[in-house]
Amino acid sequence: MKRIHALALIAVAVLVSPLSAAESLKATVAAYDGMTLGASSPVSNVKLASGHMTFTLASGSATPVIAGDNIIGLFFTGQGTYEYVSKDPVEAAVVKGNVKRVTGLNATERDGAVVVGDSFHELLYISPGKLPELAASGTISVDDKFRQFKEYFAKDQGAPFVHLYAMKVLDNPKGDLTMAQIRGGKEPAIYIYDDVLRHTESLEKLSAPYTPNRIAQGRLYRESLSEQLINRDWKTYSVQNFLLAGVDLDLTASDKKDVKYTMTQTVVPMNTPRRVFRFDLFNDLIVGVNDERKFNLRSIADAAGNALEYDHRNDQLIVATPAHVPVNGTASWKLAVDGDFLFGSTGVGDKVWQLGVFPWFPQPELGEQYYTFHAVSRVKKPFHVISPGTTIRRTEEGDYNLVETKIDKPVQFASLQGGKYYFGETVRDGLTVRVASYGQNDQMAFKKLANLAHQMIDFYEVFLGPFPFTEFNIIEIDEFNGGQAPPGTMFITDAAFNPHEDLDNQAMSKHANKVYAHEIAHQWWGHAVKMPSGHEQWLTESFAEYCAGLLMNKMKGRSAFNAIMNDWKGSASAATATSSIAMANRLAGDPVVAGRSRTWLVYDKGAYLIAQLHAELGDEKFYTFLKSYQKTFNFKYGTTAHVAGMLQFITQKDYSQWFDQHYWGTGMPEQKKLK
Repeated sequence: MKRIHALALIAVAVLVSPLSAAESLKATVAAYDGMTLGASSPVSNVKLASGHMTFTLASGSATPVIAGDNIIGLFFTGQGTYEYVSKDPVEAAVVKGNVKRVTGLNATERDGAVVVGDSFHELLYISPGKLPELAASGTISVDDKFRQFKEYFAKDQGAPFVHLYAMKVLDNPKGDLTMAQIRGGKEPAIYIYDDVLRHTESLEKLSAPYTPNRIAQGRLYRESLSEQLINRDWKTYSVQNFLLAGVDLDLTASDKKDVKYTMTQTVVPMNTPRRVFRFDLFNDLIVGVNDERKFNLRSIADAAGNALEYDHRNDQLIVATPAHVPVNGTASWKLAVDGDFLFGSTGVGDKVWQLGVFPWFPQPELGEQYYTFHAVSRVKKPFHVISPGTTIRRTEEGDYNLVETKIDKPVQFASLQGGKYYFGETVRDGLTVRVASYGQNDQMAFKKLANLAHQMIDFYEVFLGPFPFTEFNIIEIDEFNGGQAPPGTMFITDAAFNPHEDLDNQAMSKHANKVYAHEIAHQWWGHAVKMPSGHEQWLTESFAEYCAGLLMNKMKGRSAFNAIMNDWKGSASAATATSSIAMANRLAGDPVVAGRSRTWLVYDKGAYLIAQLHAELGDEKFYTFLKSYQKTFNFKYGTTAHVAGMLQFITQKDYSQWFDQHYWGTGMPEQKKLK
């Protein structure tokens, strides 16, 4: 019996053609979706290696997997095992914790690395151009097993591998790309070595949904076990293959749940020419018990009206241009979407809906969102649309209320809010603060809320610089103690809509006051200074949280600030062993438990770290640092490395080890009190 040799190419006489960069997106996707099998071979004691993963095919059969005219992988059935090694110390804590929380596997330590392994009975291994030689015997049929295997993994709701495959074929034929779907051991899993798009190597478990929702049942969701970078470093890493540089929206909404829009998007390739552009865009969304909403992407066409190829599945979209767009060149297209995806916590057709910070329109990676935003939005009366940016016009158009706005600075997270709103506006020093409530038309309350916002903004401007936008919308939402801050906008709990006193007194409850201050601070920390990736989210949340703490210090005094500090420290101490701040968004398991730990890290521990820096630097140097950072990275992406560099410039002290220990690691600095 001839064995597989791990580094040799598959040799099947009639199937030797290389991948062609001239293939169309449609043909490439169809070839992958229609994968077929060649002739099987018995194999034993064979190893397949990719990155930090090793598969051992102890005994069984291996069958070539064919896409179009290309052999791109193999399908194995039998007895096998894998061993995955995480050598990245930044992710060590979260890897060990996630493996313990969500799997029946063991995460062991070896030579400073974390090792995870499992057995399997079935393996689909896709690795174009890096496959072993098979001596086809033709004596084994696994067609039924392969069909059942594909049906099982079709339930996976994660990013479709076919999109990575298409990007390799059309944009980066030499890029290393390997995917493995693993089944039959303790845990079904997905392994991906992606040096095409994200330049990461990942291992994820497939899990049933945590919700009993009927619609979600039968679907499988990925939970992160490990994600290591390929020839990159977390301190400088972000995905930036292109920029979404411009968004022009024309939207029409009903007074119920139906909506349609057209949107022109402009993209700019970075680093290398590109044909294929990847976005997040929902296919559907479960918004309540057995309530599923659909997003229908009807068409994508270039400026001349010529249809562009695209593929939309699993809440992911890839768009292909006919030819490569050069670096720093531009490409634009117009897309049309409709669906029944208007919803709000108070019920569609009742009071409000929100198109928030989820991908209701095509949005790329965080580091690729850098777009100006122009929107013409209309909604059937008596609803109104609230849109971010400078208002160009607000008028009526037949049965519809219309608003047109524009943001001429690069932003992320553009959002719209619709509802049966009452409005109040206050203008001061060129800044319009607009308050919108669906519950009451209390102009006195609106004025007090607007004045409170102006006072908070005045406080922040002293050490953060000018407010980033000319208009600021404060919008009531029906959530308990909640808040969110898209550009030029704040969604705030209805608890905030009962203000009775001024900034220096008890304007709202302690919590609502801090949330109000936190969301206003996001206009600087989140929009003026942007996060390029999820592992840098403390730049938006921790700094906004700490600035809110400083404002509470002004409003309520040092004792109130110290109480907040103690809350930060207590929460941080409870969560710091589970993950570093940088890896907090990768915490897996029960969403409630994981979400709480994430909050304690990204909000509380981060704010606690900033407080310790403040105590060490003193007021003068600390406020100089904040203002300098905002000025230097105004409407740019920031990073933790930039924070450390700015601190070193101001203090002449190297903070890299401090951040390695406490931000990238799980350390907790000793508490110092502000003077």
